[in-house]
Amino acid sequence: LLRGASAIGGLPPVQSALVISNWELWACANHYITEHGEDAAVMAAMRCDELLDSGDYEGARIYQAIILRINQLLDRPPGPLN
Repeated sequence: LLRGASAIGGLPPVQSALVISNWELWACANHYITEHGEDAAVMAAMRCDELLDSGDYEGARIYQAIILRINQLLDRPPGPLN
């Protein structure tokens, strides 16, 4: 994940050893879509807001990365994939 105030949403920098793999981020995004369908990004954003309100900036960064992936999965181009 990106670090620093300008990385995502102007959050303050965080020093931590928590590492979330790209695969885990995509798996979380897919899970949110499976559970919430078209509302997945909204539900994840609500969780992100809860984390921000509690001061968990690292958790909020992770959720912002998940939201980006949710939007990528939901914004598939129309028509067949092949």
